[in-house]
Amino acid sequence: MRVSLQARQTAAVTLLIALAMAVLSLQHLANLARVGLEDSRGTGELLGRMIYQRARDVIAAGGDPVVALRTDQGIRSMLESTAAYGRNVTYAAVVDNDGVVIAHSFPAIQGQRLEPGESLSVVLDGGTAGQIRAIYADRSLDVVLPLQLGEAPFGAIRVGLSPVLIRNDLSRALRPMLWTTLLVSAPILIVSLVIGMLVSVFQAMTQINEATMTFVPKILGVFAVAALLGPWMIGTMVNYTVRMLATLPMMAR
Repeated sequence: MRVSLQARQTAAVTLLIALAMAVLSLQHLANLARVGLEDSRGTGELLGRMIYQRARDVIAAGGDPVVALRTDQGIRSMLESTAAYGRNVTYAAVVDNDGVVIAHSFPAIQGQRLEPGESLSVVLDGGTAGQIRAIYADRSLDVVLPLQLGEAPFGAIRVGLSPVLIRNDLSRALRPMLWTTLLVSAPILIVSLVIGMLVSVFQAMTQINEATMTFVPKILGVFAVAALLGPWMIGTMVNYTVRMLATLPMMAR
């Protein structure tokens, strides 16, 4: 039994589109991860600059800088309203050169050493794999702005950011990709399994253990499914790709 040219062409086109869909989906997830991280960095830098400006003015006024920063109502107000700047902002703090907290969103932490999280700028300067790892790691991502007393380093403004929201966005993007892949591949997988079971039963009954008895029927079954359902499979993958590309403008906002 010879497989027709049309069946071979349909199977080849279906395979190529499936591979293209996988590549586009992975690129889409990488873009989504980077956009989410860059958006978080923008939020952290905005809050950090506001605290930095106020802290610099407080230090320039003279006196004990630690006491001044800790008691200034303007800094305290900004630290306590961190949630208003973004749902992924977990804290903001002013620390000295040793990482000891001078002022913090949670006053109970003041005077303690604040362990640094992973630098968000370093994560963004790295590759896609490192960005995905940082998003799924159980660590805060930090935006850090150095703070000076005159010409000497005095400490830093730290803004902690949670990657949970970005992680949720990636999970939501993964669901349609996995569902579409499962939907498109299901007919071929089911036919392969059914043929494999029937061939096994036939070999058990006839004691014929020819290797081609398993391989050839599966190949013919796959080509038959591709020829019959190829247009539907291609249409499903194309529709998914169009919907995925349509989200890119919203990601860039």
